[in-house]
Amino acid sequence: MTRTKKNGAVRVGSRKLDDLKDHPSQHLFYGDSDHDASVRELANDIKLRGLQELIEIIPQNQAGLPTNTIISGHCRRDALKLLGETKADVVIRYDLAEADAATVEAEFLKPNQLRRHQSKLSLARVALRLYEIEQEREPGELLSWEHNEARDRVGDVVGMSGRNLVRYLHVLETPIEVQLAFEAQDLTLVMASRIAGLPPDAQQEIAEQIRRGASAKAVVEKYLGKGSNHPKTLTAAVSQYVRAAAKAVGLLDTKITEISCAPAPGDIETLRQASLLNKRLEKQLSANDQQAKEAMERLLHHCDS
Repeated sequence: MTRTKKNGAVRVGSRKLDDLKDHPSQHLFYGDSDHDASVRELANDIKLRGLQELIEIIPQNQAGLPTNTIISGHCRRDALKLLGETKADVVIRYDLAEADAATVEAEFLKPNQLRRHQSKLSLARVALRLYEIEQEREPGELLSWEHNEARDRVGDVVGMSGRNLVRYLHVLETPIEVQLAFEAQDLTLVMASRIAGLPPDAQQEIAEQIRRGASAKAVVEKYLGKGSNHPKTLTAAVSQYVRAAAKAVGLLDTKITEISCAPAPGDIETLRQASLLNKRLEKQLSANDQQAKEAMERLLHHCDS
């Protein structure tokens, strides 16, 4: 049996369920908190009505994925295995065999926007990544001033706006362990979003402790602090600003002369303010560094004496 899609042939063939491989991004975009329940529900539905939609896989390909990687249907495979099946007819996406990695990733993500059990954070995660793919960006590569359009795109998908939407976007900047802890309701939205403002090494330490089984809430409260949040938040804001500036330098440093679009209203003034802020920050951080050196010299002098 053969059917046609826009870029080439799509065939239906039989495969052993054990030979079907998870897409490498499956665990990054779709949490496991309700996976077992979803599989059981789907298995019951298949028992009553049969499999309504075939699993889709990719054959040998140019995107670098293993042959028989699932593009759509991870839960369907697991539900069939739960029912004792060992084989199934699958749709083989030969139309993706020569597609690049970004195109294949988009095909993997798009069907999952319609999943019934998708959390708002998962929907936001998929919508943001699809926007990044459209803009030919790597995950997390969008610069701060490009977030408005991304925010609007995500807001349309999840039906959200305002402060909570911004917090959701901040949560997506944190390690996946933090995101899954939020989806499991181990962290509040406010707590999870504030982690994005911590330095990268602190975020990784939090993720590592959660991986080891520590209480996500206890770990995060330790790093965010209680009753003295202002200094930590201020330090985090500086760290976040520096990271955003580093991304901008990496993208624009050698490409300034290629920019030909007209600036948006207020952009020039914003750049002027940023330039002034950079100079003030540089002066303040240099002063802090000098103070730290002097304090260390006094401490060493005291120890020597």
